[in-house]
Amino acid sequence: TGKTDTYDMWRIRSNVRFRNLSKGAKTFAVYVSNEKATACVYKSAFHVVDKEEYAAKNSMLIRWAMTRLGDPYSQSSRGIGNYTDCSYFTQWCYAQIGITIPTSSSTQAKWAIRNDKLVSLDSLENGDLLFYTYSGAVSTNTYHVGIYYNGGVLEAGRRGVCFNSMAWNGTPAFAARVLEQK
Repeated sequence: TGKTDTYDMWRIRSNVRFRNLSKGAKTFAVYVSNEKATACVYKSAFHVVDKEEYAAKNSMLIRWAMTRLGDPYSQSSRGIGNYTDCSYFTQWCYAQIGITIPTSSSTQAKWAIRNDKLVSLDSLENGDLLFYTYSGAVSTNTYHVGIYYNGGVLEAGRRGVCFNSMAWNGTPAFAARVLEQK
C-alpha cells in the first residue's frame, strides 16, 4: 500500500518477555511479511540457564579471573605461559566455564553488539564485559575490555592482571552480558 511503519527494535526488545523456556540454546527472530514476501529482519541467539546455574557460572567465572591476578601483560606473548592482554584474559576466563567469545576487544565488541548482548551501565552484574572506546560511545572501535566485579573491573593492563576501580581507565563506554538467566 506504500505505507511504511517504523519500529524501534530496542524498545520492542525491552518489552519482550520469555517465560517458561526450557534450558538450552534458543533463537529470537523477527519476521516481516506482506503479500509478496516474508523476510527475517532481526535474529539473535541466546542460551537459557536457570538462576542457580547462572549464579554458579558467574561465581566460577570470577574465581577463574581471580586466579590470574598478577599475571604479566604482553600483547605479543599472550597465551604463552601466563602472559595475557585484556581480550585474551576475558576470552580465557569465559573459556574456563565453557563459553567461547572472540579473540580481540574489537571482535568481542562486534560479537556483543551483533548478538544483542548489550546491557545498561546502570544494571551491571558480576561477570559482564566492560568495553572502552576512544569515542566513549557504543562502538566496535574498542581499545580495552575487562570483566565487571563488585563495582570495579578485573582486567589485564600494562601492570598485568589486576582489580581496579571503575574510574581507573575512565568510564566504560558500554557493557555486555554474556551469561543470561531464565
